[in-house]
Amino acid sequence: MDRFLIETNIKWVFIYMFNIKKMFKVILLFSIIVTLFSFCVNANERLKIAFIPKSLDNPIFLDTFEAAQKTADRLDVILEWVAPFETSTKGQVKIINNLIKQNVDGIIISANNSESLKTVINEAFDKGIPVVTFDSDSYNSERLTYVGTDNYLVGSEMGNSLLNILKEQGKIKNQQEIMILSGVKGASNLKNRIEGFINSINENIKVKEVDIVYCDDNIQLAIELVEEYLKNNMSTDIVFFAGGWPFYAPADAMPNFKKWADQGGIAVGIDIFYSALILQKEGLIDYLIGQDFKNMGIKSLEIIVDFIKDKKEPKEFIDTGYTISNKDNIDHLLKIYKPWEVR
Repeated sequence: MDRFLIETNIKWVFIYMFNIKKMFKVILLFSIIVTLFSFCVNANERLKIAFIPKSLDNPIFLDTFEAAQKTADRLDVILEWVAPFETSTKGQVKIINNLIKQNVDGIIISANNSESLKTVINEAFDKGIPVVTFDSDSYNSERLTYVGTDNYLVGSEMGNSLLNILKEQGKIKNQQEIMILSGVKGASNLKNRIEGFINSINENIKVKEVDIVYCDDNIQLAIELVEEYLKNNMSTDIVFFAGGWPFYAPADAMPNFKKWADQGGIAVGIDIFYSALILQKEGLIDYLIGQDFKNMGIKSLEIIVDFIKDKKEPKEFIDTGYTISNKDNIDHLLKIYKPWEVR
């Protein structure tokens, strides 16, 4: 690639960087820089692996990106971090079709919609391109393996933890009104979490009603939906966050949620990162379960490279485990988890 062209593109990237307002858009900038340099160094002699998160505007994947890039350097493969900027199943399908045309060596994807992505994943398989799913599976497809959380298990664990909280507060016999915040309707990871959660509580407490609200993995929309829902339904007893979309906002940005929690509302949720722990420390969240996104990045890349090079067949499911956060260990976790910064 022409050196002047590279320098011009890099200059454009950094000019853009200083004008963006949201920290997590830096993922897109990193991916541009990585891609520019990748093609300059023996591109035809190294494996090219595409990594497709659900979107580029969700900072939950920052740890995955960083870990995957370090692993790619160690394994001497080219990593292409590419995804729709905002969550879009059609966008992911289009990207995979383009990658098939480019004849990449492998694809790793967090599936926005399990069923909708099955056909294009199978097309990649038919072309000899192995596909690994991470974070969110497409379990009926020809994907090689799924690397991530046992989502039904963590949903069930969340339900059991909620039952313990209700017992401690003497509310176990009360009739409960529950709101669940989810992301994209067709995402298998979210469906499994909700199913595990509901199944674990149904036989143990009286549930008056369960409302499921979908934010399409949009952080700002998630905050607005929670605020609007609680404004109109302050009698809600429990909120289960199937993902941590609203947890990036400080408590002051969610006055209705804060008021609801102060009045005795119980909130439990999946995903642990620094600002989520701060909300928990301030008493807005009672219990959290976190996933290991770094390990997803490492394992997914190692597995697909081993398969391509040595035809090493992985297990059907690679469990990356989970972490819990409650009143007993939150101070310890706050020392481990750090605020995301532009690196």
